[in-house]
Amino acid sequence: MTNPAGYLLFTEEVPRTDGRTCKVTRRCRLCGNDGSAYVRFVDFEKFVAGDNYVQNLFPYLSADERELLAHGFCGACFDASCPPDDDEAEGES
Repeated sequence: MTNPAGYLLFTEEVPRTDGRTCKVTRRCRLCGNDGSAYVRFVDFEKFVAGDNYVQNLFPYLSADERELLAHGFCGACFDASCPPDDDEAEGES
């Protein structure tokens, strides 16, 4: 299956007790490392169809996992390419 952007997502059925039986793996577009997340298959189908925003479909994933699925950037590469501005780094007063 592919996501709306056309990047291949590899899926594997995995028995789990939390209902997240679909292992989705995507390669980071910058560093080339693979990252994986476990999602509910019905949510994954909606994602592939472009039915909703990734944060609405996968609220149970971390922000880094959602970023990888949605845009293809692992957490480290996203943080390196989008560092916080000075106000965020120091804490807003």
